Amino acid sequence: MSLFDNIILGFLQGLTEFLPISSSGHLVIGKSLLNITTPGAVLEILLHFGTLLAIVIYYFKDIIALIKGIFSPIDRKQSINYISALFVATIPAVIIGLTFDDFIEETFSSVTFVGINLIFTGFVLYFTRWKKSGKTQDIPLQTALIIGLAQALAILPGISRSGMTISIALYLGINNKDAAKFSFMMAIPVLFGAGLLHFNDAILLSGGSSPVNTIAGFIVSAITGFICILTLVKVLSKQKLWVFSFYCWTIGTLSLIITLLN
Repeated sequence: MSLFDNIILGFLQGLTEFLPISSSGHLVIGKSLLNITTPGAVLEILLHFGTLLAIVIYYFKDIIALIKGIFSPIDRKQSINYISALFVATIPAVIIGLTFDDFIEETFSSVTFVGINLIFTGFVLYFTRWKKSGKTQDIPLQTALIIGLAQALAILPGISRSGMTISIALYLGINNKDAAKFSFMMAIPVLFGAGLLHFNDAILLSGGSSPVNTIAGFIVSAITGFICILTLVKVLSKQKLWVFSFYCWTIGTLSLIITLLN
């Protein structure tokens, strides 16, 4: 893969990982348009490390506070409860990802499948239009599990991880700020785990891309991702998550039309 291909796909990954429009779906479409034949989710995993870095940088203070809280008599209970919620929310994605790994791999080659899933994502986002921000900041384990199931569903390309998890959190009464924070924080173990699981394959099957080109995609993904976290948090503060539904419907429909014409 050329430097241009890596930069474009890194930009797509960073732009779409946190905005609720499905990074995996856009990478499938992007690879199709650029005629890149990297197997399955290999390239996506490489670029995911860039967006993982963006999360860590944006929520660095919160992560440190969470770790320090474990050793603080005052904050220990709250920190342990939050970490427990993150752990529970991660379980469904781990189970489904490992159990259906081959099937999931195959879906990354279908633009039609992505188009259908983007349209579905659009409906999930649109119905948040009538959901006011909740007041609760605590996330019970049963609530974390439901959000985790939404994250597991979003393993499929075209279903937005941030869109699904934030929307479900809002439906369950969590306020906008905490819904976004929990969504991004729960992405850390999932992205890191997926990266480790397929890291060797990603290096071996990186489409012939040089290390310099791969690093360029990683950097672009991280920078773009950080900017998009800032953007989404601002959009959520105005309770406008639903506006992204129109984009999902448009791209999803165009994807279906293109595949039908071909």
